[in-house]
Amino acid sequence: MPLKDYGVWKATPTSFTVERSDKDARSPHGYLKFKDGVSTKKLSSAINVKSISSDSRLVYWLIQDFKHPLTAKLKSLSFGFHRLSKDQRDIALDILRSGVVNVQDGSVVPHDLPGDKNDIVDFIQPFFDNAIKKQATVYIYGEQYSGKDGLHDVHMNQGSDGNFRSSNGIYQDGSAIVEYADGHWEAFFIAFASQTAQTDDKGQPKGPTLGKLLEKKSQPGGNDSLEDDIQEPNENIEAPSRPSNAAVAIAAAIVNPDGPDGGENLEVVHVVNNGPSLVSLKGWTIENKAGNSFAIPEATVLKVQGDKEGFNVKNTPLSNKGGTIILKNAEKQVVDRVTYTKDQASKSGSLVYFR
Repeated sequence: MPLKDYGVWKATPTSFTVERSDKDARSPHGYLKFKDGVSTKKLSSAINVKSISSDSRLVYWLIQDFKHPLTAKLKSLSFGFHRLSKDQRDIALDILRSGVVNVQDGSVVPHDLPGDKNDIVDFIQPFFDNAIKKQATVYIYGEQYSGKDGLHDVHMNQGSDGNFRSSNGIYQDGSAIVEYADGHWEAFFIAFASQTAQTDDKGQPKGPTLGKLLEKKSQPGGNDSLEDDIQEPNENIEAPSRPSNAAVAIAAAIVNPDGPDGGENLEVVHVVNNGPSLVSLKGWTIENKAGNSFAIPEATVLKVQGDKEGFNVKNTPLSNKGGTIILKNAEKQVVDRVTYTKDQASKSGSLVYFR
């Protein structure tokens, strides 16, 4: 039968931890602690970061500028848990029917891999870390625990086969949606790769699985790398995203830090070691399209695969109208180059991921 105590919890997130393979290789979870000013219990939510199906991968949609009529309904709620029925379609969530995502934009990822921005943990951890740091308001969709002290099933709850068919239903999907003080919203939607991209009116599976539908997009080399003569993007032209084949690459950046331009908060560029050996960044630079250059501190060493470091790129402004970030080695060779759009740069203080 469909979920019994389905609803949405409006709260303030206080901490988030997530299990890697060394903690739980079979069914790991992320654990979000929160408070709502109403309940006296210690509140938390368990979020699946791996499937126990034969295809253990997840599909996620990370939307850092979430705009949907749903946000007005959520904002009007009081803090605490609100039970919802599938008939409340203006606020009950259905990932396949509510128009909150373009299914084709989903990314298929495993639970835990060495390296940066290549598994679900690498995306969900900073999503919640930022919400906690900014003291944002979180709306968690899922099924309430019997003890009334939190939620689980914070993922798509339809299109499952086998032993999980009994939990299928429409307008009962889980998710995490965050409202920030500056007025912008972000959302993180999760599904299992084994769930189908279509369902019938009872939420039962139809058509191909999400994994089969989207896996080509997620294969390394599935998108072409940028050429050296790429033009500076502007306005909202879509910038290519790509998996970098470089041993060292640009993983993410804050191109529009909080506060006024030229203020105390500098732009930050995160560099990651994708290779198996340590890499000295002595003599390396980070540049923008205009040719301004930041010299990475000479003592910087990325020691192991997945090791990363963020740099405040002084005197190398990153345009809020879209731009290019270039990483060069000591021989002044281009090691990696990424682009971002004006739309991506419009969200103050947010990380732009390059994957």
